[in-house]
Amino acid sequence: MENDNPESYASSALPMHVFALRVALSLQVCAAALSAAALLTYVRQENAAGAYTSALAMIITLVAAYHYHAILAVRTRERARAASSSGRRDDELEVDGLR
Repeated sequence: MENDNPESYASSALPMHVFALRVALSLQVCAAALSAAALLTYVRQENAAGAYTSALAMIITLVAAYHYHAILAVRTRERARAASSSGRRDDELEVDGLR
């Protein structure tokens, strides 16, 4: 066995909250893509109500994806630098502001 000590690779492992944010971001982008496909279909069929609904869904999911991207950027920046107590607090305030 090469290395059975979990502490040796724990520092390089991806934190669960970052993984969860990446999954949520991916799901939001996929939802936006599906909404865009629905929008194109409704526009092609000249269905104004469906086009309006799918356009709203696409815009909302794109905004949500942007927020997840911004929160992920703060979380990875927080991880990349040496976390002092005041720096971590400032990052948490920035994340709360993005929510």
